[in-house]
This record gives sequence, C-alpha cells and structure tokens, in this order.
Amino acid sequence: MQITVVNGVYVHQNKQQPPMQLIVLIEDKRLLYFIISK
Repeated sequence: MQITVVNGVYVHQNKQQPPMQLIVLIEDKRLLYFIISK
C-alpha cells in the first residue's frame, strides 16, 4: 500500500481498494494518517 501526503492532502495510490477507515490525527502540527484495513 502506497500512501502519498502532499500539502496535507491524502492521496491513496490504490484506487481499486480504498481504505475501509481513515483516521486523521493532528499532533505537534503534523498531519498523521493511519490506515486501518479490515
């Protein structure tokens, strides 16, 4: 799974199987993306 973050924009490279759940956490002014696949 390839994840590209550009200017705080979430881009999922694998469009055939989108992530089931996307959790966005903002910590220390950093945008962290956690992908949970079921």
